[in-house]
Amino acid sequence: MTYKNITKYILYSILLLFFFYFLIINILMPLTPDDFSRATVSHTGKKITNIWDIVYSQYYFYQVVNGRAIVHAFVELFMMLGKELFNIINSLVFISLCVLILIHSGFKEINRFVGFHFILVVILLWFGLPSIGDTIFWLSGSVNYLWTAVFSLSFLLPFRFGIEGKELLNNNKKAHILMLVLGLLAGWSHENTAMLTGCFLFFIFLYFWFGKIKIARYLYTGALSFIIGALFLFLAPANFNRVKSMGYTDNYDLWRQVKIGFESIKYILKSSQFIFVLFFFLILIYVWTSKRSRVKNNKAIIQVLIYFSAACVSIIPMLVSPEFPPRSFFASATFVVISIVMLYRVISTEINNSIKVISLFILGILLVMSMSRVYLDYNKIHKTHTVREALITESKQKGIYSVSLPKMPLATDKYIFVYEINKSPDYIANGVYAQYYDLDSVVLEGDYLKVYTTDDSVAGWYKIYYDSGHSFREKESTYVIHATALDKNQLYFNYPETEIKQLRLDFPASANANVTIEKIVINQNGVAKEIDMDKLGKNIQPVLGILNYSVDKNVLKISIEGENPHLIIRNFNELVETPK
Repeated sequence: MTYKNITKYILYSILLLFFFYFLIINILMPLTPDDFSRATVSHTGKKITNIWDIVYSQYYFYQVVNGRAIVHAFVELFMMLGKELFNIINSLVFISLCVLILIHSGFKEINRFVGFHFILVVILLWFGLPSIGDTIFWLSGSVNYLWTAVFSLSFLLPFRFGIEGKELLNNNKKAHILMLVLGLLAGWSHENTAMLTGCFLFFIFLYFWFGKIKIARYLYTGALSFIIGALFLFLAPANFNRVKSMGYTDNYDLWRQVKIGFESIKYILKSSQFIFVLFFFLILIYVWTSKRSRVKNNKAIIQVLIYFSAACVSIIPMLVSPEFPPRSFFASATFVVISIVMLYRVISTEINNSIKVISLFILGILLVMSMSRVYLDYNKIHKTHTVREALITESKQKGIYSVSLPKMPLATDKYIFVYEINKSPDYIANGVYAQYYDLDSVVLEGDYLKVYTTDDSVAGWYKIYYDSGHSFREKESTYVIHATALDKNQLYFNYPETEIKQLRLDFPASANANVTIEKIVINQNGVAKEIDMDKLGKNIQPVLGILNYSVDKNVLKISIEGENPHLIIRNFNELVETPK
């Protein structure tokens, strides 16, 4: 057996190892209410059974929800064909992402360093992506973020070869057709990914122009196709209808939105600090080593900066976007990873081999530990999901179509995605959950806190943090649940078994809104207890965005303003009235 064959077998073994790990996690990850909603034709409730159902569903989706018709068509296709097929293909797509990152980083053939760099890419993605559970393992999320990143990198591959004056494809009709399809997929994918791809194309064409590099004709075909796809995405009627229906056109405050956008970016940078710190650390090493070296690799550094700049510039327009969750940075983070691997290859000869091996070994140990923890967590979630399905089957066999289900044992974090149902059968997630399993209703078991409220905010989320004597740390607020403003008349929150010292209530971000809380009820072990609203008013501590508040006739009235309005209710356990 030749050395080259041994290298191939090592690489293939590494690929298979990671493929099976991600396949196992995909199998353990259950479908969520958001996935269930894509199992039916939009707004009809009819289960999708054929391709024409998907076409009709996406036509409605394109008119009403958003422009990601191609992406959500894939989601509906997998909901029709079954998650088993998705589990396999999605795991392959992740491996494809890692391979594409390697190729974009400059690897054109298999050599003895490829296996090392593949593991490095997985480490960078695992610790550097701002969100993994809802972008790689969740069905709807992975198609929206992981898959669209692969669409983008596949489309941009011929441009990457063009940087070096090479042509990846033969300049014929097949190349034009391929770029036409890839361009459409990359453009008509996801808003953030399309923005990133557009920024990269802008920088790459500037590079071609200043470098006087000959541009293959099929690259023009691809660029034109991308623009057409992006126009279909951004100019979808749904985008304008959605903004108008949510009130953003009437209540939009640009300066306030920019401040919210900066907060979102700060959070994303914190979540992805591993790759950003590493990138600038490698830049410092490059600057230091280049002073001692006579050979300057300016061309490679320019290529590094093209990828990194595209990643950074692409998030600037999101400052004025109504929503910018961490997962939206997924594709941009992959470009940062590419720039890191490219930069590492430039300076690798200046780094001692022992340092490389020790660093990879330490990071590898951390990766194995983290992946093991994630496997155990998803195994717990899978067991609870299995219990839920068994309860549903048993109840339906007994003719009972209103079912109470146990809570998921974990909450969402960077690696875990849990889209939980609510205590209320009228909650949106509960409705699609019941519809998917042909039930009348489902509710979540356990104690809960119920808030009767009305407000005139545009849209948003209510959130509760509990303090049982350990402060309001997110990690210890295990029983926090989000309730959408669509269900704001009666908000249900999980309630812990421990005694609550303080409670923090976060309101929807709003330019100016009035909130009325008529009643707060705690239900523990089937016993309902009300909160004394007069006492509550005396224990309120305004923190941020609370303009004023008062209690009138046992009703709490609050005026809020700002991007994160919230207050603290002190001595909460003393406000609970004894049931009569």
